[in-house]
Amino acid sequence: MGGDLSSENPLKFPLQALILFAVTVPGRNRCKYNFTLGVLFSISLFLVPSCVQTTETGGPPPSRSIRIKLPSTSPNRVVEGYLEALKKKNFGKAYRLITMGYAGNLDREGYEINMRRGLVEKLEWLLLNYEVIGIKILGDRAYVVAEISTKYKPLNSQSFKLKNVRVQYDLGIIDKSWLILGDKCILNCEEGPNPESESVKPIELN
Repeated sequence: MGGDLSSENPLKFPLQALILFAVTVPGRNRCKYNFTLGVLFSISLFLVPSCVQTTETGGPPPSRSIRIKLPSTSPNRVVEGYLEALKKKNFGKAYRLITMGYAGNLDREGYEINMRRGLVEKLEWLLLNYEVIGIKILGDRAYVVAEISTKYKPLNSQSFKLKNVRVQYDLGIIDKSWLILGDKCILNCEEGPNPESESVKPIELN
């Protein structure tokens, strides 16, 4: 009594009224009303489950996971393109594959000047070889590990020094493209020149 009617069977009260009416109908007409009652009761058996289901499943639809549309060029291709550009000393092309933050907040012209003066002219830095050995994509972030072999002349030295390191590159999706955000030496790390270095924690690549 006095409860919320919205949770009740919507056919409950009409059926009760019809049953009461059928009982009070004179005997000669009762068969006709009993037949009508039977038909309505049979229909209610099909309608009740759907009504209950609507009540139980009311509310907002279940949330769906948002799928990120990945760029057509994969993160490992971006890193390979960047390293190849460094190998050929094409610093303008390398700049297009990195963020301004990774470039020391320099514009393209300033980045090219800095790389040529700081690495090529002062240290005679050369990228000899590289190989991408691992990649992991986590939503709009990606991590690419590459083994890199370089050669350079330390300051105040006339002899070249070889350097073989393993570097992890951190990439993000910016303007629908993968760009390098930073890097971190994770193996055979030592003092020596590196094109850029950001604080990126290494993660496990399966």
